[in-house]
Amino acid sequence: MIKRWPYYNILALAVLSLGLAGAVYAATNIFASLEAESGTFTGSATVMADTTAAGSSAVMFTTASPSSDFCSSFPALPSAKPDATNTGVPAGTTLTNYTGPTTITTNGTVIDGKIITSQLTINANNVTIRNSKVSPGGGYWAVLVNDGKTGTTILNSEIYSTNGAYTGISMGDGTVCGNDIHGFENAMTIGGNMTVQANYIHSLKGDGSDTPHYDGIEVYSGSNTNIWGNNIMMTNSSGGWLGDTGAINITTEWSNISNVELRGNWIGGGSYTLYIRKSSGKAYIYSNISVLSNRWYGTAPKGYAAYGPISDDGSSITYSGNIWDGSGQPL
Repeated sequence: MIKRWPYYNILALAVLSLGLAGAVYAATNIFASLEAESGTFTGSATVMADTTAAGSSAVMFTTASPSSDFCSSFPALPSAKPDATNTGVPAGTTLTNYTGPTTITTNGTVIDGKIITSQLTINANNVTIRNSKVSPGGGYWAVLVNDGKTGTTILNSEIYSTNGAYTGISMGDGTVCGNDIHGFENAMTIGGNMTVQANYIHSLKGDGSDTPHYDGIEVYSGSNTNIWGNNIMMTNSSGGWLGDTGAINITTEWSNISNVELRGNWIGGGSYTLYIRKSSGKAYIYSNISVLSNRWYGTAPKGYAAYGPISDDGSSITYSGNIWDGSGQPL
């Protein structure tokens, strides 16, 4: 909400403005009549109850967060770098406490505009979480989608832990877009058939149970995944760069991995910022990994990583158009 004015204050402001030599203009296409309780509104002007105002009504102007256009099509690159100002819960959203089940078993469930203070387990198809805050406080995950469940969508939400926890989102076969994810050892662990788009991942924190191995996005299984336009900063809660493990970590831990495209991401920190390797002692392989037009924070030779920008052990990877964000030079 930008500002609210009882109608008589709007009238006074209008009269005062007649004596000004210049003019001051607010956002375009925002209009309200002077009588809030009887006027016509366009743009982002709306009427609201206000018992302190004449007529018990006032004008309220709202502005939507830029995050709304990040998730209108998939896969798509965002119009701006995702950060704290344009991801998470859109400005002006009214949040209420979530009182539903912590294990979702009904297909098509929609959770919208809620404050959730427990772990959520998704055991149904086509579940949507949007415009919400999910903070389990601690534990193993914030949102876990059980194997075999498809169509989960997590949009424009803040997924966080203040005390540290192991994984923010663990899922496959779904979409994660426009979220502000922080306070976890691993922000996301994903499988195949995923679109991960325009999220802001930062301020990682372990759960305190052992020595943490931080990752932004872990891809441990599956095929046909797009990771586009995310801002993944391997930082701690004070903003310092972490030297472990990777902003994006693709490891064949649970199955073969194929057809993964990393495009247009901003990434930095970790031991190696991008880590693509076969899991030691396992027969799984990866193939057809594309790393296109991403930006590494810092400058050559290491950026903000402890050892370097990339570690890989295979030839089935295509690199093109990747640059250092600090200098604009090719990686």
